[in-house]
This record gives sequence, C-alpha cells and structure tokens, in this order.
Amino acid sequence: MANGDEKKSPAFYERRQFKGAVAVLGVITALLAIAGPLRSAVSGLFPAGTPPSLNAEVIFDTSAAMGKTFDGREKRREASLEALRASRFWPNEGVALRRTEPGCGDDTSDLLVPFDTDHTAEVYAVAKAQRPGGKSNLIAAVSAAMAELAEPPYDDDPPSSKRVLVFTAGLDRCAPDPVGELEQLVGGSGPARARSEFKLFGLNLSPKERRQLHALGRALERSGAYAKVWTPSNFEQLYRAVEAMNEEAESRPGLPEPEETVPREG
Repeated sequence: MANGDEKKSPAFYERRQFKGAVAVLGVITALLAIAGPLRSAVSGLFPAGTPPSLNAEVIFDTSAAMGKTFDGREKRREASLEALRASRFWPNEGVALRRTEPGCGDDTSDLLVPFDTDHTAEVYAVAKAQRPGGKSNLIAAVSAAMAELAEPPYDDDPPSSKRVLVFTAGLDRCAPDPVGELEQLVGGSGPARARSEFKLFGLNLSPKERRQLHALGRALERSGAYAKVWTPSNFEQLYRAVEAMNEEAESRPGLPEPEETVPREG
C-alpha cells in the first residue's frame, strides 16, 4: 500500500519536459506558417521556363564512311546508333542532335533536333533516319556546337554540365588541316567558346585517323575543353567506352535517376 505522505507524481501535462516540448512545437509551427509564403515568393524567382541545368549535344557523322563495316558484322552507322542508344541522359538534360554537313560548305545549320528535355527517343529516331553520303565536315559541326553552348542561356553553365557526344567514322574530310583549322577557329577566344566536355567516339579508324582524332582531342583541351577520345574497333570495346562515359556522367553530384535508354528493337 502506498504511503499517504508520499508525493504524487505530477500529471504528464504538468511536467517540465512536456511544457518545453509544447513551446518548441509552437516555434516550429510559427516558422512553418512563415515558410509557406516565403517558399512561394522564392519559387516565383525561378519560372517554369528556366533552361535545364544539364545539356548534351550529339554530333552524328553522316558521311559515306559511316557506310563501311564495323567489327565485320555491322556498319559503322549501326554501331554508332547502338552507342547512342546505350548512352544515358537525364530527365532534366536538354539533348540536341547535329549532323556533319555533307557538302563541305560553311553551312552550320545542320541542327536536326534542337535542345529539349525528355525526347531522347526522338533524337535516336532522327539519327536513325540519316543515311551515309558525302564527306564529313566534322570541324564545322564541332565549332557550331561550341558556339551554341557558349551563348545564353548556356554560357554561364559549368563545363561539367555541357557535353558534346561525337560519333564519327574519321576526321574532317573537307579541311586540308582539320586540327589546325579547329585551333584557328577557337583562337584567342577558345577558352570561352570550348569550355565543355567532349566525348569523341571514332569507330574502326585507320592508324592515321586515330592519330588525327587524338590530335583533335588535344586541340580541344588546349582551347579550354575537357576531351576524351575512344577509338573502338569492335562491339566489346565500344560497349566498354560507352559505359565508361556513362559512369563518368553519373558521378556528377546532385543528379536524378537517368532516363530509360531507348529500347532495343525486336
């Protein structure tokens, strides 16, 4: 039996801990009440039409050389399409498609698909619709991509947010000195114009073509870009190269889950 002189424990709502918790809860509730309108005001500073923070421009070689065989099974065109299909993009990443101009002219308007999000299937379909023919004016396409990514609204974005993916069967077939022409194009403004990441895939190239493509990568880096060159001669090497590119892209901090890749055809 309890001792009558024993003090009764105070009710839970009279305890100091409970009163303190109520006071803290009151402060939190007041802060939440303020945060609602504040969140609306902040979101108004960033309209829905704000350009995506990630952008990737695909340069697809459409020259006659893309019709030559790759790995003894498929043509270089089909291998490039498979590499594009396996490349990962993100829902908030603007993706564009540019082809090499087959006439060796100065036309840099061969942007087949402009930057937009959530349309990698369209980019793949338009690339697939291209047919090999003519020569490759690769330097003009690379220069056009650099110029586009150096203009608003992309100019202030960091290099890691701007990728240029190049799928080619060789170097420029129009310029007598493609690497020298690129260096002349970027010139003194190169570091501002070429501040992007370049992923160059040269499919089944000759030793001379490999040297030229690596020289192009070095020229891009001298102009302020980050460049990576792969020269696969079979599908195993191609898949490893694409996976290396994907892993490097996925290492960028703060990214959402990548989009599903374009499904294989039955």
